[in-house]
Amino acid sequence: MRPSPTRRALGALAALALASCSGSGCGAPPPSGAPDAVEADPVPAPPVGVSIDGALALGDDHGTLFLVEAVLVNETDGTLVVRSNFFSVFDGLEIVVSDRDGKVIARQHYTHHQSPATSDGAPFDLPVGETRQELGFPLERTFPPGDEVWVSLVGGLPGTDYERGLESDAVAVTIGRMP
Repeated sequence: MRPSPTRRALGALAALALASCSGSGCGAPPPSGAPDAVEADPVPAPPVGVSIDGALALGDDHGTLFLVEAVLVNETDGTLVVRSNFFSVFDGLEIVVSDRDGKVIARQHYTHHQSPATSDGAPFDLPVGETRQELGFPLERTFPPGDEVWVSLVGGLPGTDYERGLESDAVAVTIGRMP
């Protein structure tokens, strides 16, 4: 798996900050009387996450269908209740398709092609542990068969404390031809 675009960008920013550090203060000991630097505790992983456990892309002259095995992981103390006008706990996710350099070339919400099931929003339970579902993303964009792209899932769980901020690692997918 390749790190997500966000993780690559953070790494690039850290490298840039280190490379641009010159002159006083960069790497020098603190002035006398200044408190010693305190090491920060490692940031704990969030209790909710999303990952991709496989992906497939099939295209023709009209578009490309991405099929993604999505995994939501709930490591909170209990079931989360996700609210959606559509059909599942996965409705707050979208696919991001990038080229090998990390440039975003397509992005589409999971519910883009669906009709709402309710105007009020229905509750859907996300139990503790892993919840899996194959998600289909029919994109109108065409890609040449054999091209390699990278896909990731981003988004959140509407109606919970995790409405945004979920992001999977990117996985490589080779575009196949629709049968």
